[in-house]
Amino acid sequence: MRKVLFLLCCIAFALLAGQKAEWIIYPENPAEGVNKERYLRTEFEVAQKPIRRAMICYVIDDDGHVFLNGKDVRDESKHMSVFPLARHYDITHLISAGRNALSVIAINAGGNGGTMLRIEITYKDDSIQEVFSDTTWKTSTEKAEGWEMAGFDDHEWQTPKSNGDYNADPWVTIYDMVAFYAHDDVLVELARRRQNGLKKQQLLKQLAKEPAEQAKVTYKNGSAFFDIGG
Repeated sequence: MRKVLFLLCCIAFALLAGQKAEWIIYPENPAEGVNKERYLRTEFEVAQKPIRRAMICYVIDDDGHVFLNGKDVRDESKHMSVFPLARHYDITHLISAGRNALSVIAINAGGNGGTMLRIEITYKDDSIQEVFSDTTWKTSTEKAEGWEMAGFDDHEWQTPKSNGDYNADPWVTIYDMVAFYAHDDVLVELARRRQNGLKKQQLLKQLAKEPAEQAKVTYKNGSAFFDIGG
């Protein structure tokens, strides 16, 4: 019970302390960008000290890819889905000390699309650094050579439009934003519990297919005992 309460407190604290990420999109009439690639990028500094873990959580409405220093963050061996349609990965192996580049290819299938993203870097000294999607990013309708790498000159790119924070419609009714803002250790625990839940469901399905055992109480030499399946 104490561990459950601790996890809930961590999630609540993270939600109250966070709420910095925004749904960002290229500034245009949504109809003009339907089913077209739009590019978003930012750069951030990572301290010169040991990293314990770096995690990324993002949602792209409706489809797309995220790159860190030119490498796709998707790795199904490190994927932990903690709420519908969101992607959550361990990216410790992709983070490097110094300047890092974060880039997104986003495709909107219609309506008010957007990208919401959050990175949490936990250092071995227990300090935490966060990176969020917001209007300090840059966006373009065209990508250029090296756009996904640190040092790319994006001064001619546009400032993205913000479609709001975690309270924005329609996403607030679709996604679990508490999980989005939870600290990485909480998300790891939630993913572990979800995986254990799936294993339990699979086991119950297997047991349901097996014929029921016949159990009865019998007596032998004046003593009672259980007879299960003979």
